[in-house]
Amino acid sequence: MTEKHTIAETQAYLKQADRIGISAEERAAIKLFLADNPEAGDLIRGSGGVRKVRYAVKGKGKSGGVRLFTFYWSADYPLYLLWVIAKSKDANVSKQFVNALYEVAKELKDE
Repeated sequence: MTEKHTIAETQAYLKQADRIGISAEERAAIKLFLADNPEAGDLIRGSGGVRKVRYAVKGKGKSGGVRLFTFYWSADYPLYLLWVIAKSKDANVSKQFVNALYEVAKELKDE
């Protein structure tokens, strides 16, 4: 049995999750999924290692999913939940957003 990874929810993620209506139960399910799958999702080019993870929110239908932005550097560090967006909004991320993710990833690596 493999060890589950530690998950750290950033304040930005928590505020945004609340804003788009992700329940505490769904946040817990997201954390369990990511603890078992820290390298889930696609690497975002130019982000310094941030991944975009597609996740289906239960009870919200096919279009009710979310996009999670995570940073996982190595097994010695937690997986960071950086941001979340509703699938129906902002499907493509801007260069400015990618640059901001890069800066956050760089800061986390330097800690």
